[in-house]
Amino acid sequence: MATDSWISQFKEARVWSLESSTSDHLHIFIDPNPLLHSRRHKRFHFENMWLREADCTEVVRSSWSSSRGFPIQQKILNYGTALLQWEGHLAQDFQNRISKCRRWMTLLRGRRDSAGLEEFTEVRKQFNELLHN
Repeated sequence: MATDSWISQFKEARVWSLESSTSDHLHIFIDPNPLLHSRRHKRFHFENMWLREADCTEVVRSSWSSSRGFPIQQKILNYGTALLQWEGHLAQDFQNRISKCRRWMTLLRGRRDSAGLEEFTEVRKQFNELLHN
């Protein structure tokens, strides 16, 4: 849909199909000079679910005390960076814990004895709590 000279003139051009709910045809959007986005840092948002994790308080306390003597803006930046790093590990741990619960529930699902049913109920409770978080 473009000539070689147009392509050489607009090397960074991008084309998108736009969804339409009123037609079976798709609109085409062409941006000949898109802004090149630099990689943005993840914006910090405190997650309330972190408060349920035992080591959250220690991460906050440690990062805050290691910034002793710094201006408040630097302390907050250090605190946010530490929590984001910790959250990355926490997210991976969450996935592992969810997978472990799924495996346990699969193994326990066939049991009919009272101990098996009780254990299944406990694992399902942990699983639901992880999903809720």
